[in-house]
Amino acid sequence: MNSKACFFIISICLCNCFFVYAQSDKILWYRQPANHFEESLVLGNGKMGASVFGGVASDKIYLNDATLWSGEPVDPNVNPEAYKNVPAVREALKNENYRLADSLNRKIQGKFSQSYAPLGT
Repeated sequence: MNSKACFFIISICLCNCFFVYAQSDKILWYRQPANHFEESLVLGNGKMGASVFGGVASDKIYLNDATLWSGEPVDPNVNPEAYKNVPAVREALKNENYRLADSLNRKIQGKFSQSYAPLGT
């Protein structure tokens, strides 16, 4: 190997050794960990998510996945006649009859109104 090529390779190596990455000025700093879900830091990519509470001695992290639901697999067309109950629900709400509106609303949503189930903590 000639001396110019050797010098070039050594120069490149030395330049990479002294390369400094800029520090970000975007820092989140909290004096205490979160006590409630609303105070936690929510992270996710649309499919998986986590709520980080930020403890030092022990941390609490809630995990969730888009495919985890309570209940069971169901036919998406549970009640094709549900739209017929919407005017009655609106009328009950207009008259401030909330018990009737709630019972009529259950006819619209059917027995399957699941929510996300947590993956774990």
